[in-house]
Amino acid sequence: MQPDRPVLIDAAQLAQLAQDAAAGARRRSHILLHADHQDQVQRLLIGLEPDSYVRPHIHSLQWEMIVLLRGRLDLLIFDDQAQLVQRLAMGTAELSRNLGDDD
Repeated sequence: MQPDRPVLIDAAQLAQLAQDAAAGARRRSHILLHADHQDQVQRLLIGLEPDSYVRPHIHSLQWEMIVLLRGRLDLLIFDDQAQLVQRLAMGTAELSRNLGDDD
C-alpha cells in the first residue's frame, strides 16, 4: 500500500474478502490499508464469517475503531479483571455507535 495516497476498495475486492473469509480456517480475512506494521495508524478491513471469533485483547499503545459495512456483530467490553462490563449489539442499520452509550 502507498500511505501518501487514498486506498480505494471496490465491490470486487469486498466480494473477494468475503470469499477468502469463508474459505479460511479462522473464518476471517483482511485487507491492509497501511504500508507496514511500523505505521503509527494501522488501518485494515476485516471480513468475518458468522462463526468467526476474535479473542478479547488489549492494545497497549493503540486504540481500535470498528465500522460495520455489512452484517451484525456483538462487541464485548471487559474490565481489567476480565469481567464483562458491556455488550454492544452492532448492525449496519445502526451505522455508528458511541462506546459510552448505555444499553
